[in-house]
Amino acid sequence: VVGTVITDLFNPQEGDRIIAYDEEGTVRGVGELQYFAEIDDYVVSMLIYGEGDEEISFKYFVANTNNLYQVNGGLIFTVNKMIGTVSDLYDFHIDDEKVALVGENVVVYPNPIEDLVNIELLQKHSGQVSIKLYTLSGVEVMAQSFTTSQGMNHIEIDISQFRLPAGLYTMKFQSQEDSEVQSVNVIVK
Repeated sequence: VVGTVITDLFNPQEGDRIIAYDEEGTVRGVGELQYFAEIDDYVVSMLIYGEGDEEISFKYFVANTNNLYQVNGGLIFTVNKMIGTVSDLYDFHIDDEKVALVGENVVVYPNPIEDLVNIELLQKHSGQVSIKLYTLSGVEVMAQSFTTSQGMNHIEIDISQFRLPAGLYTMKFQSQEDSEVQSVNVIVK
C-alpha cells in the first residue's frame, strides 16, 4: 500500500506510523511516514502480510504524542496486489477519536516469523526492556534485553540464530519500570 494521511487533527510527520490489522487483531504490516518533496506530502509505503481475501483495518500512531487513532475504512487484502502509487496515493482518513493503547503497545510482524522479526514497542518511560521467547510448555528459548526510549521503539531480532523448530511460541515483554508482562503468540516457520 502506498498512501497519504488525511486529517484535520494534527500535522503528519516523519516517524508517524500506520499499522495494518486483520479481523482478529493480528498485525499484518507497519509503515512509517516519509516526506517526499517532489509532491510536498508525507507518504507511507507498507507491505501487508497474509493469506489473501482478508479484511484489513488500520490505526495511525502519532510519534510525538504517542497517540493512536483509528483510520476510517479499510480494504480487502489480496496477495501481490499493489494499492496506490506515488502519482495516485491511497487516502488514509484519520478518525476523530483516539484508540486506547491498552494491550496495543506491542506490535510483532511478520507473524509467522521466518528469520527477522520486527517489534514496535510503545514505552511509557526510557529504560531496559526484556524480550523472552517461550515454548508452549514454558521453556525459555530466547532472552534479550534492549535499551528503549519513551515513545515508540523499533526492535529487530534475527530469530534464525536460535535455530528454533517450527511451531507456536509465546513472546513476553517486560520493562524495567513496569511489573506488567505483555505476551504475544507468534509462529516460527
